[in-house]
Parts: sequence; structure tokens; C-alpha cells
Amino acid sequence: MNRHNIFVLDFFISHRGASAIAPENTIASIALAKACGSRWVEVDVRFSKDRELIIFHDKNLFRITGVNSPVFTKNYKDLKNYDVGLWFNRSFEGERIPTLLDVLNFCNNNSINLNIEIKPEKGFEHSIGRKVKEIVNKFLFSQSCIMISSFDFKVLNQIEESEKVRKMILINRLPKKNFLESKFNFFQYFGLHLNIIDKKMVKYLVNLNKKVLVYTVNDPAKAKLLKSWGVTSVFTDLPKNFMYIKDN
Repeated sequence: MNRHNIFVLDFFISHRGASAIAPENTIASIALAKACGSRWVEVDVRFSKDRELIIFHDKNLFRITGVNSPVFTKNYKDLKNYDVGLWFNRSFEGERIPTLLDVLNFCNNNSINLNIEIKPEKGFEHSIGRKVKEIVNKFLFSQSCIMISSFDFKVLNQIEESEKVRKMILINRLPKKNFLESKFNFFQYFGLHLNIIDKKMVKYLVNLNKKVLVYTVNDPAKAKLLKSWGVTSVFTDLPKNFMYIKDN
């Protein structure tokens, strides 16, 4: 089978799950994204103190849990006791921080494809990249595909692509042309912040057979414009609002 027919991205990817209507990076958020029609979900992965791969975006626990402490100073046995649903809405009280394995199992069992964004601690770029690779290789079932992304080149250098696994470099500042060109031999997939792109940049990358993904897009009209420019996918907090764009 042609490897390029196995790995297929949808036009929209749910950002941290359906994070506009559920607490981000939780099983509840992923489940709601699926219920809204999303077949691709993005989550953030970082290390706990004891090197467990947990699903959490921020470096500090405060915004989500009210505990003013860096995530990396806590072992998972402590982190798993924090409520990460109540801050969003009382109906989500009791949601816990999942591990990457928890999320992989849920996605495998529900035919959900996963974008794993790796958030490395300084000095642990290589080790977290290697551990994510090991977990994905061991527990990825045949039903799902994986995109592994990061802003950090050292992290992505640990990832090996395959028929069902791709990697993507993330860029949040306006890149110079020589920066993009230096990455061309390493990456086919580029994740670009909405605020730095224009039609010319998208056309430049698409003409070089690169895939352009844009984050975070919550306006369907803007998403339709980006699609007309040749953007491959957009990340959104509101997957339900993007269903009608997918096939048009």
C-alpha cells in the first residue's frame, strides 16, 4: 500500500479536544470532540517529575487547578489527584489529568487520530522525544494515525516517521526565508500561527509540496479563506462549527 494513502489529515483538528465546550486536554474534551464529528484531536504532552508523560498544556498548574506550582516539580501520583474539570464548569468536576497512555487507549478504542504536541522541559528535549516515540510505537493500534509536533527541533529529531506517524515543526514567529529553507529537508508538515501567515507564505510552502497547518482558527469564514489558499488543516476549539467546511 502507498504510505501516503494511509496518513490522511482532516481539514479541522480539535485543539486540546473540544476545548471551547469542555476542559482542555481531558478525556471529556476528546470525547466531545468526537461527538462533534472530529476524527483528529490535538493534545499537549509534558513530563511529570517522575517522567510520566501527562496531558497538560501549561508549565504551571495554577490556571487549571488553582495550585501555584510548576508541573515538573510534581510526581504523577500527586498530579492525578488534581481536579482539572471544575475550573471550566461544575458539570466537569472530577476530571483528572490523563497520561499519554490513557489518551492513546481512548483514541485507539474510538477511532480517533491524535496530534501530540510535545512540551519539553529544558535539558529533557531528547528524553521526552524518545519516550513519546517508544509509547507511540508500542501502543498505537492499526485504527489510528499520529502526528507528533513541537516547537523544538531537538525533540522532533528523536521521532521516526512511518506509514502512520508523521512529525511537524511548529512556528509562532514570522520566520525568515532561510529558516524555512533550512527545515525543508527535515519536515513536510509545518504548523504556523494564524497571526504570522498570509496567502503568499502559504502559496510558497504549498508550491514546495509542503503541508501547511494553521492554529488556532475559530472563525469558520477565516477557515474557508485559508482552505482556498491551500491550507491543509486548521486547529479549532469549536469543532462542531467546522463540520460543514470539511467536505466543501
